Parts: sequence; C-alpha cells; structure tokens
Amino acid sequence: MGVVLFVVLWPDRFLGYRSVGPGFDPRHFQIFREAVGLERGQLILDEPEALCVCKETQVACGSNNRTYDSVCQMNQEVADSGFPNTLYLKHWGPCRSVPWIISGPQDVGSSLGQGLALDCEVKGYPIPSIHWEFKADDGTSRMLPSDDLYMAVQVRGGPEPYMATSWVQIVSLRHKDTGTYTCVATNTEGVVRASAQVELVEVNPHLRGGRVENHLGKSTPSSPDRDSNLDLPVLSSRAQHKRVSQLRH
Repeated sequence: MGVVLFVVLWPDRFLGYRSVGPGFDPRHFQIFREAVGLERGQLILDEPEALCVCKETQVACGSNNRTYDSVCQMNQEVADSGFPNTLYLKHWGPCRSVPWIISGPQDVGSSLGQGLALDCEVKGYPIPSIHWEFKADDGTSRMLPSDDLYMAVQVRGGPEPYMATSWVQIVSLRHKDTGTYTCVATNTEGVVRASAQVELVEVNPHLRGGRVENHLGKSTPSSPDRDSNLDLPVLSSRAQHKRVSQLRH
C-alpha cells in the first residue's frame, strides 16, 4: 500500500508529520507535539508529493552504445528528446568500448636525485589493463615495470566503475631516466596511448630568483628542495593529454 507523508508546519517552526495510506482526507489530521492546543486553521499542511523510484538498478547499454546507470535513465532521455522509438535497450550491463584516457601523464622536469611521478587514469569495458613504455633520450626502449630498483610501477582499480589507475614513480632521477613515458591501456576492443616527457633540470647560478635551466637551455622557476623518498607529487592531475586509439578488427 502506498504511503503519503504530510508535514505539519507552524510559521518558522516544524511541528511534526504523519504518514497515512491512500484515501486519507487531508482535512482530518492529528495535532501533536508543540501543535497541541492550536486550532486546525492555524496549521499549514504540505501538499503530498509523488516520488518515482526505478525498480531496475542494473546498468544498461542503449542502442546508441551509451552506458546508462539504469534503464529508467535511458527511458527518461527518450522522453526528454520527444522522439520515441529512437533509443532502446541493447542489453543489460555496460556497453563494450575502446579504452579512453580520463587523465594522462604530464610533461615534467626535475633535478638529479629528486623523486617524481607520472599517473594515468583510463576507463572502458571490459576494464582495461595498463602498462608503460619508456623510450630514453639515447634511443633505447623498454617495457615497464622492469628490474630497475629506482623505478616503481603500480596499478589499481577505480576510482570509479570500469576504471583503472596506474602510475610510475622514479625514486631518484638519473640521466638515463629522461625520455618519453607512454601509458598504454588495452582491452578486447582496442588500445589507447598517452605520453609525457621527463626532462632533467639543473640550477643555473647565473640566473636570479633560484631559477633552473633544463637541458634545452630554457629557464623555469625552481621548486624548494624536497626529500625524494617522502614528498612525491600527488596523483590527481586532470590536464589535457594526447590520445591515440586504435580499433581492433
């Protein structure tokens, strides 16, 4: 049996509420709490409001290959568009999709011995797997993780459904660590890549203001000395990134 909730109010003061079933006459109600002794005409009764609840809580894939939180959300989109029969349920569960980059790694410069991190957040279904590729400035390439004790790669799920997050941490930057780092996300539907450049910067004593100079001779503001083992960058960037996707046929 449906239930209607009535809220009883006195100007600037909440007096109480009563929930009743269908057929309740709002002209007849009980007075309670601080409302005792007040005449019926002095009370204000809220109008009942309908609350819609979707019985289906499973995510749904629409015919437009878009994943909806529920089939009700999809039906609401159809109703709002004013074009019925243009969108229908393709199947239950998320739509299959090529991975895409939510947040890619950013170019970064640091001095010798300092720690730094590159992060990468991807989404897709099936949930993508992530690995990293490194191409050094001297032209050599390798997959990450490797057996390098000064470099760590971590992968975890989330922070949202159908997402995975990975990051590379360089504990102590060396000359051979400079180059291009590429995040590679893969699932059965395809591959996506995002790259960032790691450069070495050195303090230039001829520049004022504690500025640093990278190996290209460009000067940038320096940052305070930090303990490379204790003060790694926070992995929460949402910067623009390069995105390349390749469909598998």
